[in-house]
Amino acid sequence: MPFSPSSLQLALAKYAYVEPEDDEDEPEYPEPCQPLPSAYAPTFGARLLLATVVLLHALLWLMQHWSVDVLAFVKFRPAGLAEATHAKVSPIKHQGKRSMVPLARTRDGDVSFVFQKHKYLCRGGEATFNKVTCPADRPLRDYLAGRGLASTEVQARTALYGPNKFVIQLPTFKDLYIEGLLSPFTTFQFFCILLWCLDEYWQYSVFTLFMMLMFEGTVVMSRRKNIQTLSGMNNAPAAVPALRDGAWRDVGADELVPGDLVSITRGKGGEVPIPCDCLLLRGSAVVNEATLTGAELAFLLT
Repeated sequence: MPFSPSSLQLALAKYAYVEPEDDEDEPEYPEPCQPLPSAYAPTFGARLLLATVVLLHALLWLMQHWSVDVLAFVKFRPAGLAEATHAKVSPIKHQGKRSMVPLARTRDGDVSFVFQKHKYLCRGGEATFNKVTCPADRPLRDYLAGRGLASTEVQARTALYGPNKFVIQLPTFKDLYIEGLLSPFTTFQFFCILLWCLDEYWQYSVFTLFMMLMFEGTVVMSRRKNIQTLSGMNNAPAAVPALRDGAWRDVGADELVPGDLVSITRGKGGEVPIPCDCLLLRGSAVVNEATLTGAELAFLLT
């Protein structure tokens, strides 16, 4: 059936494409984009280098707590005895570990340090440190001829030997806790926890970290309790008659020095605690050496 021009125009108008006035009905597709890299670590190599530097810095800081040699290399330099402030002491094999100890100087030019509760002295003009020991190797006649000490001798020997007491320092909870956390084993556990957190195991890692901190706290409290118990075993210094300046006077047991001539009398119960090693010059006594810790030495006078 042929179409007339009017019917053809009507058909074209019916199927003609109409341009939409706006694009509100069309979905919007955002263009793909990538975030800008960090200014401090723009590439993977820079990030790896930054992590390596941080790890090496932390390892170097920890090695100063673990090794005396690393501590001496980082914070100290070799110096002569005249200008030295510290000394690196190495004990005999299987008798402790090395330590960095401060040096003390006197007006006479003597240099000394204390290591493992022992004092080492270098006299002016000498080149070696010698352990300060009590004069216990003299002939017996020298001790029998003793007539006591003068005040000047007491002051000199007090400066040389120090007070006659053994003090057990009670460290604080903070110091012991930090010392425990900086141990190599604990540091390795921290590193493992960090790796687990990077592998989406942060729930178990946080729980492990909490348990580890709690366990270290209980260990520190137990150590402090043991040290406090040892500190309480020391006897209070008692007054002891000593011959000084030609006269007998009561002197505290913590003020005794090597060479003092003391008089020991029977106390209550027959026991007289003297916190020192003595040589019996006159009379007789029965000594109780049951306590081998050095906390008590009892004399039973007869």
